[in-house]
Amino acid sequence: MVSQSDINPLATVMVVDDDPAIRMLVSRRLEHAGYTAVAADSGENALELLQKRNVDLMVLDVMMPGLDGYQVLEHVRARHSQTALPVIMLTARDKGEDVIRALRLGANDYALKPVDFQSLLKRMEVHLSLRGDRGSTLGNYLIQHRVGAGGMGVVYAAVDRRDNRALALKVLPRSLTLDDSYVRRFLREAALAERLDHPNVVRVLDAGRFDETYFIAMELVDGQNLAEIVDKGPLSVKQALGIARQVAAGLLALKEAGILHRDIKPENVLVSKSGVAKITDFGIAREAMSVGRMTEIGVGVGSVLYASPEQMSGVGDYRSDLYSMGCTLFYMLTGSDPFPSNKPVEWIVDHKLNRPPKITDVNAALPVPVAEFVARLMAAKPEKRVQSYEEVDRLLKQLLVHPAVTRGFSPRRWLRWTLAVGAALLAAGLVFQLARYG
Repeated sequence: MVSQSDINPLATVMVVDDDPAIRMLVSRRLEHAGYTAVAADSGENALELLQKRNVDLMVLDVMMPGLDGYQVLEHVRARHSQTALPVIMLTARDKGEDVIRALRLGANDYALKPVDFQSLLKRMEVHLSLRGDRGSTLGNYLIQHRVGAGGMGVVYAAVDRRDNRALALKVLPRSLTLDDSYVRRFLREAALAERLDHPNVVRVLDAGRFDETYFIAMELVDGQNLAEIVDKGPLSVKQALGIARQVAAGLLALKEAGILHRDIKPENVLVSKSGVAKITDFGIAREAMSVGRMTEIGVGVGSVLYASPEQMSGVGDYRSDLYSMGCTLFYMLTGSDPFPSNKPVEWIVDHKLNRPPKITDVNAALPVPVAEFVARLMAAKPEKRVQSYEEVDRLLKQLLVHPAVTRGFSPRRWLRWTLAVGAALLAAGLVFQLARYG
């Protein structure tokens, strides 16, 4: 039972729901518990009120006419971080993909209707206590600030108070702890990652549960993921191949430990400031000896744009990770996903199987051997791909000393060269015309 003394009596909570009965009921229960409730009957109304009122937390309905909860959440996150304004999504839809979508858009938590008020109040207390992050604690760990979020949790920079060691703390959202399948998946991620000790894999240091919160303590990487790095522009061929070689080394360590990662993509490859690449996020990894399809929510497909065709059918071996690595290399060299994200899944699967993309259609500057290597990794049939990580490493070493690569061509340099050549040709044409007719 949460008492008046257990909560922050000054906290203001905005309740956004188009159903007047639910809106009034939730608001009254919050006020009875000591909160100040601000009610909004639509997404548009909520955004207007946010400009006029200071709000400490938002309880946001998903399904609303006009701006729905997801759209409101996007607007909110454009102005307020997850720690500055926590948002708990409220919905009657109990679907895993909805939970993942909400968390990826920046929701802090997810609650189902009909509302369990005691559970809601406990979650609110947790998120309000983490508001601002610094100084909050979770067991032996002192939270410093938020560094990222994904479908399976929020990651914080933290310090182990026992030895003052800096680390990353991944926390399973409280809403997902209500579903045993998500808890099992989270604990499996920790158990699989704990097997590994390799410089190109993020190390897991600790895992467990404190009160009702599950966590994984990991090595803190001082750097960015590939998606953040490439957002500034494609990498040079030499840099991309160097990172790919490190990723392959990490994947070989996984294979030797009997683990399939199954979600290699730019967001799951961290690169430190010193240039060391590390594989992270074992949320949908599984043991290589496992048989049959994995039917848990969100498991078995991975990120559609980067998953192999056979993995999308629920099967596959380590060569599926090789395919995903090829897609990631495609992204590093072009700055584009290998397949458009706005297409239906059926279209993407068809193109993976029958019409794989040609990387030179996106970056014509790439040396032919590099383009051929990417094409082999992204072959539709596993038997057509490079067949071992040792072979991948050998080919990458050969490409890194290839004359076309050592000359240092990069997408930016190719663009400058193309513009310079175009300008020179245009100037030459003008001179010719003036000489001819002048």
